[in-house]
Amino acid sequence: MFSKLAAWALVLVALTAIVPDLSAAPGGDAKRHSVLDYFYLLPNVDLDNASTKERSSSLKYPGAVVDVAHDYIRANLDSSPPQQVAVFRYRGTELVAVSIPDYGGDYKLFQLFRLRNGKLVDVTKKELPVPARLNNYLYELPRYGTTIRVFKFDLDKQTHHRAFDLAWSGGKFHKVAAR
Repeated sequence: MFSKLAAWALVLVALTAIVPDLSAAPGGDAKRHSVLDYFYLLPNVDLDNASTKERSSSLKYPGAVVDVAHDYIRANLDSSPPQQVAVFRYRGTELVAVSIPDYGGDYKLFQLFRLRNGKLVDVTKKELPVPARLNNYLYELPRYGTTIRVFKFDLDKQTHHRAFDLAWSGGKFHKVAAR
């Protein structure tokens, strides 16, 4: 009886040694992160020096949205423009988008990140099908769905119109005409 149990134990040990850990995400990060996890890891301009307490309080401002089920956050730090964070997922990979679409001013931000070794790394140039345009372009992240709406903005006239969309499909963004 003991020898059968020992034999099964050896088989299990051998199998775990040769079967890859399917729960591990690319880049070595094992758990599936929520949009809140990514929000606290963000290295971008608006939140770089913010403490965890400041980031948490930014989620309590009027107009803030924390929708973990749809991988979306809209947050404000003090009177700055609202920051949007969305996670795009495909077959175990995750792409984090950050946007500050400030319609009333000239401060705009749009970046894409991937998690590598516990840190978010900027992959905007690599992942976008078009060069990231910040000057006179605004990126509005979706709370529902997977399409980023991109607007052309005229700062002098304070007008904007839909320029194109970035549709997430098959683990990539594709530029499509605005609908």
